[in-house]
Amino acid sequence: MTITLAQIGNSQGIRIPQAILREIKFVDQAKMTIKNGQIIIAPTKKIRKNWNQEFKKFRDDQNKLPLLPSAMDHSWDKEEWQW
Repeated sequence: MTITLAQIGNSQGIRIPQAILREIKFVDQAKMTIKNGQIIIAPTKKIRKNWNQEFKKFRDDQNKLPLLPSAMDHSWDKEEWQW
């Protein structure tokens, strides 16, 4: 696809068609980098996206585990101790 640069104040910009924006899931921001003489524009990741669901899943998974894992189960715990 060939695009035309648009004058925006003292800068130049490009217009990205809506269909492309939907396909790559751009929202409000994008990350722009330059690599090997090319401009790369990528959607930004929301760092805390879905944290609530992940914490709930972690909590639910933890509730299924025994309080003391079997790795802590030693024979010396079962024998009578003498001081």
